[in-house]
Amino acid sequence: MRRGTTPTLTISTDMDLRAYTVQVALRQSQTEMTLTPGAVTADSLSVTLTQEQTLALDAGDCARLQVRAVRGGTSYVGDVLTVPVEALLTGGELA
Repeated sequence: MRRGTTPTLTISTDMDLRAYTVQVALRQSQTEMTLTPGAVTADSLSVTLTQEQTLALDAGDCARLQVRAVRGGTSYVGDVLTVPVEALLTGGELA
């Protein structure tokens, strides 16, 4: 993903999470975010980050993602995924 953009990340899953409460944890160095998926299907989910969120990340380093889900007191945690963060030549949000 590139800093200063609004990427939608699609994550494949090996179980149907439509009936679960789902969150995606994103971490890079001292930056931590909890994202709520915009769409959850039988085999994937997607989250969209804002410009502000991607600008909080450092270019040249990977962000780590992890899916968390809970239903009826049973919780699941997915593998840690990595996403490279690429540079933005000029700073700030576009209006």
